[in-house]
Amino acid sequence: MKKLLYLLPLSLVVAGCVGSTSGGGSPSNEDSVAVNAETPQQRTAALKPFFDDFVKSHPNLLNNSLTKDEGAKELADAFSALASADSLACISDLPLTYEMMLPYPNGTDYVVKFAYSDYLNKGSRPTISDAYEVGFQVFAKLPKEKAIALKENRSYYVTGRFVGYLTPANFTLPSGGGATDVPSIGVCSRLSSTDPERPDFGLGTLIVEGLTFRNAGR
Repeated sequence: MKKLLYLLPLSLVVAGCVGSTSGGGSPSNEDSVAVNAETPQQRTAALKPFFDDFVKSHPNLLNNSLTKDEGAKELADAFSALASADSLACISDLPLTYEMMLPYPNGTDYVVKFAYSDYLNKGSRPTISDAYEVGFQVFAKLPKEKAIALKENRSYYVTGRFVGYLTPANFTLPSGGGATDVPSIGVCSRLSSTDPERPDFGLGTLIVEGLTFRNAGR
């Protein structure tokens, strides 16, 4: 989705080398955390039935700003219920790109950011569906010894406990402040005037506790 990667809170928009703040760990550090690397076979993404059903049950979703806003609220509730019930199994088969990290004042914990985009994956990786686009981010707090294993611009499969969407009540940034990024619905850009309108689903930023990750093999 072109408007991805959702505007990151200003406290996280810093120099691109932030991801290396934890220093250069040896390759064995990654092996000890991101294990069982694999290249997934072509298969239906776990999220596809969820979004297929959502689109089917909302035939007027893209009518106007009201239908999109109301749809976004329903999407937030429905996805929250799904993610809370299955420990994020619904996204565990999607390759999320690790993008950056920032240290907390204690020097031992880091906030790490992963992102997924159907739009950016087109032509290079399987996407959830051609009928719509999906994008989201994941924020998690990791101890330094785990965060140090992440490699910039590498993709990972992640699991953990879904806490909720990014709000000041759910997550405190290293600056001590908060931010909000909740689900939204837009319209995908058309390649031509004859292309049908397609929903552009933004799941916002997901806050995950106890995050584990493994190399997605690309």
